[in-house]
Amino acid sequence: MITQEMRIRLKGLKYSSYDIRYLTPQKANNIIQNQVVNRSPSLNHGRNQ
Repeated sequence: MITQEMRIRLKGLKYSSYDIRYLTPQKANNIIQNQVVNRSPSLNHGRNQ
């Protein structure tokens, strides 16, 4: 399960709610642990979601 804290960290790494929705908990954890910044944010990133 992707927790609220994980979602906040992912958003800080430029992942949108749409991007996060399709991540597995393991993939989300790997992104957070390795501080992988999303280099191709979706078009919805930055909008009020």
